[in-house]
Amino acid sequence: MKFSTYQQFSMGEMLVSMYGGGAVYLSLLARKEFKKLTAHKIEIKIGILVGILSTIGYSCYLFALKEGPSSVVYPIISLNCIVVLIGRLIIFKERLKKYQLIGIILTLCGIVLTKI
Repeated sequence: MKFSTYQQFSMGEMLVSMYGGGAVYLSLLARKEFKKLTAHKIEIKIGILVGILSTIGYSCYLFALKEGPSSVVYPIISLNCIVVLIGRLIIFKERLKKYQLIGIILTLCGIVLTKI
């Protein structure tokens, strides 16, 4: 993001170069391997879905940084680890350990304290 500011690139150009360029590079690099991966089509579809969701998420993050104050946007984005943890609980039915629960509570308290 800092690089784009100094070099006068727009956020859209940065996203296209990062995700589009990376996708083209990896697809060319792995072209030979795709023939061997016919048994792993589900993993390829999941990888594509994760890539699309990552692109959408990063776009939203850059838009939020552009439009809103970073003092509000950054703490919200830092909650990503908690969202992943909750997703893990829902999808994989895993249990929280005591130190994880303490970490969640401390993270939420830290975000509240930064807003006071």
